[in-house]
Amino acid sequence: MLGTSSSEPALPGALRKLEQLGCRKGVSGLVLPMGYSFNLDGSAIYLTLASIFIAQACDIHLSWGQIAAMLGLMLLTSKVAAGVTGSGFVALVATLSVMPDLPVTGVALLVGIDRFMSEARALTSMISNCIAAITVSLWENACDREVLARELGQSSAPEPAAGSKIAAAVVEREGKSWMPTTQSAA
Repeated sequence: MLGTSSSEPALPGALRKLEQLGCRKGVSGLVLPMGYSFNLDGSAIYLTLASIFIAQACDIHLSWGQIAAMLGLMLLTSKVAAGVTGSGFVALVATLSVMPDLPVTGVALLVGIDRFMSEARALTSMISNCIAAITVSLWENACDREVLARELGQSSAPEPAAGSKIAAAVVEREGKSWMPTTQSAA
C-alpha cells in the first residue's frame, strides 16, 4: 500500500484480516469496498489541511464562514479522489481554482511532499475503512466479540499494574472473583 500510495492493493488482505478478526464476510465485504468510494477520510483531511496551510503560508486570513464553506467543499471534492494515486493533489488544484480566496499557485508549496502525503492519505483511509467495517459488523451482530478481543490482544482478565506499590482490586468475571494480593515495595 505504501509503495503504490493507494489503498486498493491492500483490499484483499484487509478483507482476510477482517474475517480473522471475527467479522462476517458478507458485512465486511460490503462495507470495506463501499468505503473506498464514500469514506475517503485521508483525502478529506488532506484537502482541508492543505488549503488551510496554503492560506496561512500566503498570509490570507479566512473567516469562520469561509473555513466552513471550504470544509464542505473539500468533503465533497474528496469523493472525486477515489481510485487514482495522486488524485488528491489534482482534486486540491481543481478545488482551489474555484475558490476565489486562495491562490492556486500555493500548491507549489506542497508539490515536494505530495508523495509522502499520498501515502498518508492511503493509510488513513484504509484504517478508517477497516474501523468502519468492524463497527458496522459489531452493530449488526455480525462479529464474534471473543475472536475480536483475542485477535486484538485484549486479555479476558485484568492484570495489576507492574511496579505499583499497592495493587488491589476485585473483578467479577463469569462468576469468578479475581483478587490480586496487596504488595508492598519495601
